[in-house]
Amino acid sequence: MAAIYNRTSGDPLYQELANRIGEDILSSGLRDGDLYCTMKSLCRKFDVSFITVRNAVALLEEHGVVVCRSAVGICVCNVEKLKLIHSFGKIVLILSAHKYTEIHPYYSLRLSAMLQTLAQKGFLAKIYSRDETTPEKLEMAGHFTRGIISSSDYYDLVQNNCPYLNSVPKVFFHHADTLPVSCKYSGFVINDIEAQDELCLKYLKQLDCNQVVFVHSAETSFSGSVRKYFGDRISEITYDTLPSVETGRNIAAKLLALPDDTAFLIEDDYVAVGIHETAVNCGVDLIKSRRVLLKSSPLFSVTEQIGFPVIGFSPIDVGTAAAEKLIRMMENSEVSGNCLITPAGNRNVSGWYVLRL
Repeated sequence: MAAIYNRTSGDPLYQELANRIGEDILSSGLRDGDLYCTMKSLCRKFDVSFITVRNAVALLEEHGVVVCRSAVGICVCNVEKLKLIHSFGKIVLILSAHKYTEIHPYYSLRLSAMLQTLAQKGFLAKIYSRDETTPEKLEMAGHFTRGIISSSDYYDLVQNNCPYLNSVPKVFFHHADTLPVSCKYSGFVINDIEAQDELCLKYLKQLDCNQVVFVHSAETSFSGSVRKYFGDRISEITYDTLPSVETGRNIAAKLLALPDDTAFLIEDDYVAVGIHETAVNCGVDLIKSRRVLLKSSPLFSVTEQIGFPVIGFSPIDVGTAAAEKLIRMMENSEVSGNCLITPAGNRNVSGWYVLRL
């Protein structure tokens, strides 16, 4: 079956027009047998030549969704089939760097937000896990793909090694200090880590602490603004295991052995819960003594119930922003550019709770 829905700038104009006519029929709520319009009125409506209109209508007739009736005009004959064909033209690929069995709650919430936002606009999402994201599978899927949301881990594969996806709109999640080379049909959703660091520093400066210990994964970088301000009064504890409550429990003994005027900047919610649990069992409440801050992305209600001060990014906000940006690109209101997600104080929405400074 020849594709109706245009994806690339190289597709014929009549094919793009067939797409727009199909969408116009569906948005008008027409039923089988209803008169849509005439050839001449389509020329005026879309400001195209009669030949382009004739070819576009012929393509729709070939798919059995309209019929041209002499002295009447173009009539709808199969709305359900048009809806089905239309759905094939609204498939979005979501490329995940995580195996399904390893998805962190943060990524689950972010994925749910993307799926919901895309569905509201009638787009269907196909999720490819790490093992499924291969050039061969992308090539097969590329023929039906309107857009891609991906981890920046796949930037080089999608942007440079899959030429058949060059003109497909793409949005990448990005967290590094420097961006890959941006180009047309690609954009980035970036967590504003610098703003997060500044808010963390603002909070820590209010505490009566002489030292700060930054607890984080070995895979992530040291906190910039906090490190610059505290200088040799800040140290770090890193862990090579997966972030978990057990990891926090294992680290807690080192932290509790430090002087009482030491504050802790903790990167992960689960790790923070493990540290807090162990500290309470030892008669120490790090939250009440204002000795702890989470530089994190809140994941579950326990974090809020315990009362941790948190500065982080909502996975729901981040996922929604990525889907909305891709939708704008697919609808041609944007062709590229970045979307910066900045944490802010005094908010308690969408599962994102940051402390009141």
